[in-house]
Amino acid sequence: MTVQNRTGAEPMRQPQPPQSVFHYRLTAADARAWERRDPAVRKRNRVALGLALLAGISLLATVTGHLPDWLSRLHSNALALSILLLPMGAVFLAQRRDLARRSLSRVPAPVEVRLEVWARRLAETRADRPEPLVLGAESLRDVVETEGHVFLTARSGTIILPAAAFPLPEAKRRFAAYWKDFAG
Repeated sequence: MTVQNRTGAEPMRQPQPPQSVFHYRLTAADARAWERRDPAVRKRNRVALGLALLAGISLLATVTGHLPDWLSRLHSNALALSILLLPMGAVFLAQRRDLARRSLSRVPAPVEVRLEVWARRLAETRADRPEPLVLGAESLRDVVETEGHVFLTARSGTIILPAAAFPLPEAKRRFAAYWKDFAG
């Protein structure tokens, strides 16, 4: 349907209603599920653990020359393993703290979400955001389907859909497959 604009020069198209609308509640646990799968964060975490292992080897080489003789003979293997894993444990604890911080920054409190779906566009409206997050089909980078969620990522943000938003598991699979065709 077209409508005349104020000047009467060119007709404008009426906006089309969405093809489907999802209403669901997003929690910090849903955000945590995404933060665990975020490819950039996973890569950073692997690099940090590798560097921690190298730091542990360096620490072991430094400390073993300064241990008393009786201590190095008594518990050499267990002590060496403890010294080697100490930096990795510290990095692991820091990563867990960072995961919790990022999850809470993404979803500080449970929030109601309305997701409007068109053939080539998604619009997520949340009460804790002033503007909706709109993702076009061309802007999708990746679509990840897990048992409990569907994650749609683009440069402008990530839409998290819990499995509870779908009436049936098959509907979730079809939704993810449809949007995966656009991701690239």
